[in-house]
Amino acid sequence: MSEHFVTCAEMKTLERLADEHGLSYYQMMENAGTSAAKYILAQAPEAQHYLVICGKGNNGGDGYVVARILMLAGKDVKIIQTDGEPRTEDAIKNHDLIKDTIHMYRMNRLSEVLYAMGIEEALGKVDVVVDAIYGTGFHGNMFGGALEACNLTETLRENGAKVFALDIPSGMNCDAQSEEEVGKSFAADHTI
Repeated sequence: MSEHFVTCAEMKTLERLADEHGLSYYQMMENAGTSAAKYILAQAPEAQHYLVICGKGNNGGDGYVVARILMLAGKDVKIIQTDGEPRTEDAIKNHDLIKDTIHMYRMNRLSEVLYAMGIEEALGKVDVVVDAIYGTGFHGNMFGGALEACNLTETLRENGAKVFALDIPSGMNCDAQSEEEVGKSFAADHTI
C-alpha cells in the first residue's frame, strides 16, 4: 500500500477543486465515511461495540456516515457529540439520517454519568473508538467536551479499545512546524 501525505492547505485546495468539477462536498463526506467504515471493519473484524465521537463540523459529519455504515453492518454503535448538534449543512444531513436509530450522548451530560456510574456501566463495552471531532482545519488547543472525550478515549484505549482517527487525530495541528505547536491530541492506532 502506498502512502501519500498532503498539507492542510493542499487538502482544502483538492476538496475545492473536486467540488468545482462536480463532486459535491456532501458526496465527498459520504465517500470518506463509507471508505473509513470499510477500513475499520477490515482492521477490526471481531469488534462488535463501537463508539463514534463527533464534533460539530464536517469531520463530525464523516463520523455520522461511519456510524451509519457500521450500524448497517450489524454493529452496536453509540455516538458522543462533543460540542452538541452539528452545525454544517452536510453534517446536519448525515446526523438527521441516524438521529432516531443510534443512541447519542452529549459529552457535557455524559461526563457526570461516567464519573458517577463508571464507563462500562454508562456506555457498555467499547471495542473501537472512532475519533471524528476535528479534521485538518483544526488549530489551537482542545478544550471542553473534546478534551474530555480525549481523556475518555485514553481510558478506553488502556482497556483494549482500538482508536481510529478520521483525517488526523483530533487536537493535532497537521501543519505544525515544531513540537511546541502541537497540543494534546488523540492517540490513534490508525489514522484514515
